[in-house]
Amino acid sequence: MTALVRTHYLDWERAPQASLSFYTRNAREAAPDLWQQGLYVQGPWEEDVPRTTDYHRICEFLFLKYNADDRPDGKRRRSMSVGDLVQIGGSYYVCASFGFEPVQINTLTETPSGL
Repeated sequence: MTALVRTHYLDWERAPQASLSFYTRNAREAAPDLWQQGLYVQGPWEEDVPRTTDYHRICEFLFLKYNADDRPDGKRRRSMSVGDLVQIGGSYYVCASFGFEPVQINTLTETPSGL
């Protein structure tokens, strides 16, 4: 069975300079710092993810879901992009230039906005 799954979007409006972080560092290095600054917005808990323990499959499913023309919340939220996070249980995966990479996020010191 799959753990609870949620997306976390980098808030480009609150931190337009955050996109520069991905030109000077890779997403795996930049995401923890941006999280600590509180620059992520929580998405909803996902109920329709594949029932698997393969994080690649879950992340790719969500990437396709949130980049479709008819994506949920399409008028209020942008498509999934480099730097956005997928949370699967207590593990986090950052959307990289190609695919998703595991990333260490310290959830004890800072929580994202949108709670």
